[in-house]
Amino acid sequence: MVDGRTVAVTADDDAGMRAWDLLTGRPLGYSFTGRTTAVTALATAEVRGRTVVVTGTCRGTVRLWDLATGKKVGQPLTGHLGAVMTVATTIVHGKVVAVTGGWDGTVRVWDLATGRPVGLPLAAHTGPVWGVATTRLHDRTVAVSGGEEGTVRLWDLATGGELGPPLTGHTEGIVAVATATVDGLPVAVTSSSDDMVWVWDLARAPGTPRTGHTGSVRAVAVSLLHDRAVAVTGGDDGVVRLWDLGTGQPAGPELTGHTGPVEAMATATVERREVAVTVGSDGLRIWDLATGRGELITSWPARAVAVAEVQGCAVAVTGGDDGRVRTWNLATRRQITGPLAHHRGWVMALATAKAGGRAVVVTAGDDGMIWDLRTGEQVGEPFTNRNGWVMALAVAEVQGRPVAVTSGDDGTVRVWDLTTHEQIGTALGNRCRGARMAAAGTVNGRPVLATSGRDDRTVCLHDLATGRRMRPDLVFPEQIRAVAFAPGGELVVGFGTEVAVLAPPQDGTTSAADRTRT
Repeated sequence: MVDGRTVAVTADDDAGMRAWDLLTGRPLGYSFTGRTTAVTALATAEVRGRTVVVTGTCRGTVRLWDLATGKKVGQPLTGHLGAVMTVATTIVHGKVVAVTGGWDGTVRVWDLATGRPVGLPLAAHTGPVWGVATTRLHDRTVAVSGGEEGTVRLWDLATGGELGPPLTGHTEGIVAVATATVDGLPVAVTSSSDDMVWVWDLARAPGTPRTGHTGSVRAVAVSLLHDRAVAVTGGDDGVVRLWDLGTGQPAGPELTGHTGPVEAMATATVERREVAVTVGSDGLRIWDLATGRGELITSWPARAVAVAEVQGCAVAVTGGDDGRVRTWNLATRRQITGPLAHHRGWVMALATAKAGGRAVVVTAGDDGMIWDLRTGEQVGEPFTNRNGWVMALAVAEVQGRPVAVTSGDDGTVRVWDLTTHEQIGTALGNRCRGARMAAAGTVNGRPVLATSGRDDRTVCLHDLATGRRMRPDLVFPEQIRAVAFAPGGELVVGFGTEVAVLAPPQDGTTSAADRTRT
């Protein structure tokens, strides 16, 4: 507003900057003086009682102009190492700030009252930042930026921290970003050179990963506790934590007792109580999720664990570096039988399933084996990865038949019929080469496999009914160590020291727009 008139400000290379009276359509009776270089972006704000125009230039400077007089305000703000491509303004802790994105791939925040930068540059984009917008999200002021590499990123403007992994889906560079409120919820709208416009639900974006671990998260499982879906996580800090999947808040006290990293975990119901079973180099432990009490079952080291029901008893199955698989009655806390398997090397993964009317365990290492959990006998011949070790394993039901899905050193995903012990179809290509973790679940009624490599930051998704890899891949800011599916189709991912929950898309596609519950 200028003297009670609503105005618009425009800029181009030929006519310079102009202010227009939107009621009459005429330019105001002054020009912006002292302009010496092309304006590449602009926005307006109220600073100390006057309306200013904030401009970015092709030379990397940011300038303020008094909208009532057209005169410069203060000195240029410098810091970008290339053209300023986008500008937005907002208020953070009572201060009016400008948020700028530049050719140098950074997002910068400026205090417009003092002309000083706020914090360090926010750098995560790998190419020019073409769009920036601001909004409120969960009582925080955030910036949403879009870059040439095609990712959308969220930033907490009070702390300067990035909020979770980037939103992915565009296949080419993002050229514009806007924010709005729809049905009371904040959304971002992005357009791209891929000719697509995406609407992102920021209320369910990965803005508040579940934090609390002080070491890498290695293991994730899901359970129901007091009729609430919870994620159970463990990692290098030896601590087991519970998280409410609906709120993202802790669902109980931290569970301590392991003296080393938690390598793997599973959940079960034992005598009507929900429990977690965890393994590591210091042995096998069982935890009552309602009370937080833990108990050591055995000090035998293990790196993999799964649970099953055998003749009405809850059973834990463990595997370790000695190549042997052991079974444990979770009610009595005693070992059931001697070792089932003797792989030539480590047992890297195992999973339980129902096949041919019996409970079986599938084990993976230098090859894959199937064992009858009631008799302890091997079922059929081993299946192999042919070109290397089987490093990751999951079980699922596809078109009414139980299957095992394996992935290994050669970067392929193979599906095996657990009844006939034969491979189904051809190997599936897997961009997540050398997958070291896998999880199977049901998403919108379809069986889905999630895999990730040990040193990877990407989760790849496959539709097991069609054998096709689903898009887009899910990219996280840190190394992924654990994946699991919740009963509702949510994908729980442990990356770095954090945990994210990705809600399933509502239309049956693999859109990443409908993201983490926060």
